[in-house]
Parts: sequence; structure tokens; C-alpha cells
Amino acid sequence: MTQLLLAILDRAETADLVLDAAAEAAARLGTGEIVALIIRHPAMEGILPTEEVAGPAMLAERRSEETARIGALRACFDAWVARGHVGRLQEETGETEPVVTRAAQHSDVLVIGHAPGAERDAGQAMDVALFAAHLPSLFVPVGAGGPLGHRIAIAWKPSAAAERAVASALPLLLKAERVTVLMTAEGAGSDAALAQALLRVAAAGVPVDHVQVDLAGRSTGQALLQEAHKAGADLLVMGAFTRARWTEFLLGGVTREILQNADLPVLMQH
Repeated sequence: MTQLLLAILDRAETADLVLDAAAEAAARLGTGEIVALIIRHPAMEGILPTEEVAGPAMLAERRSEETARIGALRACFDAWVARGHVGRLQEETGETEPVVTRAAQHSDVLVIGHAPGAERDAGQAMDVALFAAHLPSLFVPVGAGGPLGHRIAIAWKPSAAAERAVASALPLLLKAERVTVLMTAEGAGSDAALAQALLRVAAAGVPVDHVQVDLAGRSTGQALLQEAHKAGADLLVMGAFTRARWTEFLLGGVTREILQNADLPVLMQH
């Protein structure tokens, strides 16, 4: 069954990384189709409530900036296709959250670029990916280009989110060269779902290592990232943990720390 990877292009700085990561994931899956999504924002969306009422000059400036951004993203996609990749470009106009939510309904995996100080639309896309879309989401930080899915680390903490993340990553795990499971002393629960998935991975001939992570004065996020690198991982798989507050979801501490500091792609699912 073909899986549709929705690559969200929001900035030229991360567009190449997102497209290349989507291509790497599709190649590892063997049945992946890539759709690159560019969202054109209305001129008023970029104006903060604290700013003065937008006049014609300000609106014209916003439209000009947006036209330049869209042009740069189209150029990135065209250059990517010219390098021999196959994908389809989809352009939508509107606010980030409803556009991504709508597009995600027809997708299997979201691919999103991430950089420190990302603009508001990038942050909204991440929020939608983790909470509204309920899809596995591949976050690609700046500087994380290269092979993906050859050596995979799993940050395991018994939870429904972690089980969903591992289940979604299973097609990649089955084709990996090595899988390393990183376990901390945090959390308690059943490892049955993980054990079942790893039995299939091992049956496919993929070596599986288990590492008990000693924090040794490090934060959990820092320890997981360092141990993933020590294992030679080019992809980290983990559940996205949240804290509910009224109708708003807040990223859990480890999830937030991983997203802020990761320098390798991270596949998360809420």
C-alpha cells in the first residue's frame, strides 16, 4: 500500500532538508509518494494585534514578502525535481492550522522542517502535526541532511504514544541496518508492544541493541540525544508526550527539549 508523505515547505532555509528527508523516507519505505505543500498566507495574517492598523503600504509590503517567499519555495521544489526526485507540488491559501489539518486527512506521514527561532507558521504546523492530525510526524532540524532510517534509535518509555510511534515506524525498522532501544528509569508500564515489534524486526534479520540510559547528571532529553549519536543513529523514534491544560495541549518537558535541541531527524507521534 502506497504511503503519502506530506512535506510541508514553509521556509527556503529548511525546504531542501524537508524534501530530501521525505525522499529518503519514501525510498526506505519503497512505497512512498511525496506531496510538497506550500501555504500562501493572507497579508493580514502576518500582522500582530499590537501593530497599528494595516494601511495600504503595509499590506503591499506583506504581499510582496509573501510572493518572494512562495517564489523561493517553488524554486527549491523545482531544483529538487531537477535532481531526479519525483513529487507533486500542492499550493493552498489560508492560515496554517486549517490548511495542514485538511491536507493531513489524506496523508500518512507529515515531514516538517525545524530550526531555532522558527516563524509562527512553522510552530503551528508542528502543533497540528502532533495534536490535530494524529499522524506520525518526521521533524527535520537544520543540519540534519544525509541518510535516514539506516540506523534507528528508539527512545522508549511505556505509553500509548510510544507504542503508536513504534508501530508507525515499523516499516522503517524492518529495513534498518541496526536498531537501538534507549531505555531510561523514568516511567513504568508494559513493554509488551515494544517486544512484539522487536520480534518482527529481529526476524527480518535486523540486529537489535538495548541500552539502559544512565542520566549521570544530564537531562533526559540531552541523554537520549547523546546516546542516539553514540549508537550512530540517523533517526530517533519516540512518542510525543503532552500535558493537558483546559483545551490546550502543552508539550511535555522531554518532547519539548528533544525538538529544541535535536540535530538528527525525529519521528514522533502523539
